Amino acid sequence: MCSSPDTSVLLITIVSEMPAALFVDHWRKLAADDKILNFFTSQMQKADVVRGTAAGQTLETVSLLSEPSS
Repeated sequence: MCSSPDTSVLLITIVSEMPAALFVDHWRKLAADDKILNFFTSQMQKADVVRGTAAGQTLETVSLLSEPSS
């Protein structure tokens, strides 16, 4: 990935049958073992995965950022 050092928003769009939550689970597992990906993700103020159709209809949106602990 190439980005400016002050990048604070990440938007990933997928057109797939894969639920966005499953993509997020895979991302988080990769980030747990990849220091660079983990650091990049940690710098984001907003990081979302949007799953949609080829026609442009949004089906769901899920955050890549960790959910706050209760």
